[in-house]
Amino acid sequence: MQNERGIKLNYATGVHVEFFIVFLIVLFTLFHINGGVSPAFYLTFLILIPMIVKCSTGHPIPWTLLFLIFTTLINVIINTLFSKVAKISFEYFFKMIMFLCTMLYFWSASEAVIDEKSSRWLPILPMLMGAFMIVSYYLLGNKTQIAGSISLGFKNPNFTGMWLTHIFFYGVYLFFCRKNTVERIVIAVISLLCLVLIWKTFARSCFLGLVFFIGMLIVGKIWNVRKLPQSVLVLVFLFPLICALIYLYVVDTAWFSNMFGFLVRSGKKINARYEIWQVAINRIKSNPLIGYYSEISKGTGTSQLHNTHIDVLCSYGLIPFVLFILSLRDIGNNINRRIRNYRQFVAFAAFLSVIVIGSFEAAIVAGSTGLYLLSGGFLLLTTEWEEEKITVDRT
Repeated sequence: MQNERGIKLNYATGVHVEFFIVFLIVLFTLFHINGGVSPAFYLTFLILIPMIVKCSTGHPIPWTLLFLIFTTLINVIINTLFSKVAKISFEYFFKMIMFLCTMLYFWSASEAVIDEKSSRWLPILPMLMGAFMIVSYYLLGNKTQIAGSISLGFKNPNFTGMWLTHIFFYGVYLFFCRKNTVERIVIAVISLLCLVLIWKTFARSCFLGLVFFIGMLIVGKIWNVRKLPQSVLVLVFLFPLICALIYLYVVDTAWFSNMFGFLVRSGKKINARYEIWQVAINRIKSNPLIGYYSEISKGTGTSQLHNTHIDVLCSYGLIPFVLFILSLRDIGNNINRRIRNYRQFVAFAAFLSVIVIGSFEAAIVAGSTGLYLLSGGFLLLTTEWEEEKITVDRT
């Protein structure tokens, strides 16, 4: 029992430290302190590794995740050996390291149990990130734009939108947790202003995630849904690939252009992903087993295919992709088993919405400068509180 408590305490402390570092990354970005972003990002990995090791002492890593790590490493090495353009360096392999660390973190977050105090205070740092973004834009005149959409100093507006969307999800979660009226008003104001900034980024992938998230909240509240059927989970985890395939089939049709014409802006064409995905799909067809980690990035290893599933499939091959989906399914099943109330359901809905956002952005698996830590935080917030267990037992 003491060992279990030690694991929980250390993991929760590690997560709080990670969130604080991510908070610093956001501040460095907003105030254009570029020299601070990379060291802070690398520091998150130094803290993450002992967290995963500590968690694995109480919860064996599933075989699907172990095989995912093994096959990904083997395929990247084979691809690199046969590549004529690979520029081998630490940066070359960093995308792969980032992907595997993200999956390990998601698994550990689905297994870890944090206490009620940690669950209540963990979302505060994302709210502070949102507050600084709002102040930066509205009061400090940070109007940095790319292609007519705000970026606030991040590498592109879509990435900015993903940060803001995560913050909005945390705001909604906090709104349902807090009972104090003043606190809820402050949370609501920050969340709504973040929503306005999301629109100004015109990150259409985030629009899709927001629609899915709101739909999940409605379904959970009206129909009292808490646990999701296995088929629904698998469908959500496959959604980015399904979405991409449908997109490639219909994007050039007149009805599609007419229906989604309101999502077109200067520099934001409706068929912006077509060429990238078509090239990736053709490469997958020609060699589905090993992948094209080196070639799709012209030997740099820094590719981003704007779809999590196409990125994993094209970079690492078919077997790692299947194991990637199975690992997500295992994570979903872990969370599904412990959800009993609406608060937990909101947190899980937020994580699933991040998966849906991956339909048009691959940052979570291709290098997100710490954003993946906020994504995994939603899994931690599905932990059941002691008072909730007592309530259930009494009923």
